[in-house]
Amino acid sequence: MKNINWYRRIDPLINGFYTALRTREFATAQAAITELNQQAKVHKPYQDWAKYFTGILAEEQQRNWAEAEQHYLELLVAEIDDILRAHILLSLGVAYNNQARWQESVRVCEESAQIWQTLKYPLKHAYVTRQIALSLYTGYRFGEFGLDDLQRAAQLCQSALQVFATYDANEPEIVLYEPDIVQYQAIAAHTLGMIMGEMGDWDQAIACYQQCLDVSIARQNKYLRAFALQGLASAFQLQHALDWQQINTLYEEALALFQEVGDTYKALSVLAYQGTLHQANGKLAEASAYYTQSLGLVEQVRTKVTSVAARMGFAAMVTHIYDNAILIGKDIGAHSNLFDSMERSRARAFLDSLTIDTTTYAAQVNTEILSLSALQQLLPPDFLLLEYYTTGLLKARSERMTEQQAAHNVLYPTPKTLLLAITRDEVALYDLGFSPNTLVTDDLEQLVEERFLSTPLRQKLYDKLIAPAQGLWQHRRRVYIIPHGPLHYVPFHALIAPDGDTLLREKGPEIVYAPSATILCRALPKQSEYLSGACLAIGYNGDPGRDLHFAEEEAAYIARMANGAALVGPIAKKAALFAQAPHYYALHFSCHGEFDPDSPLESLLYIGPNETLTGQEIMDNLRLNCNLVTLSACESGLNKVQRGDELYGLLRAFMYAGAPAIIATLWRVDERSTLIFAEKFYALIQQGKAYATALKAAQLYLKNLTRRAALEILTQHMAQTGTADKQALLRQADHYLKSVTSQTIHQNGQTATADPLHEAGDDDKIFADPKFWAPFVLIGDPQMQANVDSA
Repeated sequence: MKNINWYRRIDPLINGFYTALRTREFATAQAAITELNQQAKVHKPYQDWAKYFTGILAEEQQRNWAEAEQHYLELLVAEIDDILRAHILLSLGVAYNNQARWQESVRVCEESAQIWQTLKYPLKHAYVTRQIALSLYTGYRFGEFGLDDLQRAAQLCQSALQVFATYDANEPEIVLYEPDIVQYQAIAAHTLGMIMGEMGDWDQAIACYQQCLDVSIARQNKYLRAFALQGLASAFQLQHALDWQQINTLYEEALALFQEVGDTYKALSVLAYQGTLHQANGKLAEASAYYTQSLGLVEQVRTKVTSVAARMGFAAMVTHIYDNAILIGKDIGAHSNLFDSMERSRARAFLDSLTIDTTTYAAQVNTEILSLSALQQLLPPDFLLLEYYTTGLLKARSERMTEQQAAHNVLYPTPKTLLLAITRDEVALYDLGFSPNTLVTDDLEQLVEERFLSTPLRQKLYDKLIAPAQGLWQHRRRVYIIPHGPLHYVPFHALIAPDGDTLLREKGPEIVYAPSATILCRALPKQSEYLSGACLAIGYNGDPGRDLHFAEEEAAYIARMANGAALVGPIAKKAALFAQAPHYYALHFSCHGEFDPDSPLESLLYIGPNETLTGQEIMDNLRLNCNLVTLSACESGLNKVQRGDELYGLLRAFMYAGAPAIIATLWRVDERSTLIFAEKFYALIQQGKAYATALKAAQLYLKNLTRRAALEILTQHMAQTGTADKQALLRQADHYLKSVTSQTIHQNGQTATADPLHEAGDDDKIFADPKFWAPFVLIGDPQMQANVDSA
């Protein structure tokens, strides 16, 4: 830790930077940084402060939170004194808050507060606790925190205001720069106003905003005045205390001030608020125009953000703007605009990450969103695309806010589930008539298959999600399903129609999933001319205590079928995988997999003894030229759906690595049925079948497979391990199948829990329960990408 004795009571350069920052005079602030760097030649601590201030300008002027974060983190690992460290931790907390990383924001701000408390600097401590309150409030609005956290935020703000009101400006903590305590009070009052509004206490909220406004006028601070005006307008709007035109005048004044000081991020928020105001008063065309302006600024701000994580956070912060724009598009019947907004709202960071190397993430990106007309031209006549969209989604948590509480947010949209059904010649829009929050479970530990595989729920979901567009299903050869929000976890192909059969049926369509229509139809780089192998298969039976029995055999068998190569057994595989995978047309994993909902890119595949492959490692090290990646592993298809519908997990990682199509699983799969499924699927691929065609046929094959046929298949596979005793093999295979029978059997078209004393008959369809065949999904379709290339 560096000595802090060099600090003066007021340092002209550092004080000059903060003075300019308060009024957003960025040129003056930059001049102070330049001078600090010059003076660092004789006074070295200035160099660290200059780097810190550069991060602040990246955040405040450019809204490039990722660049700011990088500056802060580099300084925090250096040898710096406590005063600078506490300042940096606070600024890092601000950056995290703006990236929707609220728990991290609270954590680093609490570290900063602890330092100030140790140094006995109550003013700085109070200022940091105000930022903690802001992060708790913002996180509460988006479902990250509960009501107790919001109440804590109010207490922190009130405590900070108490300190500011009684603080003696002659205290010894006044070093480096002169604090503007009156402005600190105004900022804390504004934060408390937002919290009180969230609690529905409009009178106190308005009083807080008015206090902030009075200070801003007295100090002639345009930036602070804009915040106060927007706060007042939103409170009056929710309280219905003024005529809507008077409220709009307040918004207009706030917008003009934000534009004058050059804050595009805040300007887009005001425009969106104006959209909600006009929408609520039946001015739909005007509301649509405001949302269009707001989303235009969203695109401007987005291109300045230089990391995937920061773009994801930004998408989370603006998702309600997209939601409201989409609801307006529904109300005015503008299908093209509606489709465009749906596509733009879906995982914009995800789409960007498919085209940009994360190590050299460009500041400007021009990734074109597919238009509705272009999509229709690409769709063959017998194809159908179903694009779902959910609005007003609340995050799953054991004590999440209610929709009524969420409505205290001006931008909170009406919770709805929409469907846009698209063929080459027709576009139909359906309001499906239910809130997506009804599908969000409070039981965060509940397995996907337990949530969505009950017969009554699959029947109800068919009625809600499929039946409205049932007329468009007739004679369709292939249906693309683009889920949204909680619908990502729904196995659409297992939903039950009124005739008792599932969507997966002999005369039904092939079903393919995609994150968005734009990603489904994206043009991919041409395959390398140096591909040397058909399929590289990686198999591992697992560590002791978690043994699989057929994973390595499956991988070896698939490799032989495809004239490829296999990496199996206890050998180290990761380095070989990174080196060899780019040279193969297909990549197959047969192993344990594990989804981490808290850190989705840490979801992993167990590929060898004490050897795992995470989503982050895939993104960082793997570059593919293949047509297909198959993840024959438990939970490989699970992704955490971030706000903004950002898919984050193994699927995203492999798409980033270059895979145009992925076979994955939605939940924990039985390895016996998986082995049989994989064998059938690859046999059909070897015959030249399209992936979607092969998937449907392999699922139906597994669904209708009898116990007799399954026993024969498993015995043959086990014989390849070298055991010659056929009777021993039969007994072992039979033992595995009995464990299946002890769970479920299927007789006469009905699935039921088996009697443990019952032995399945030879003709029983022991894999007919959807938990065996429904987890397998195809994400992406090279056929559509081929259509793009030929268009």
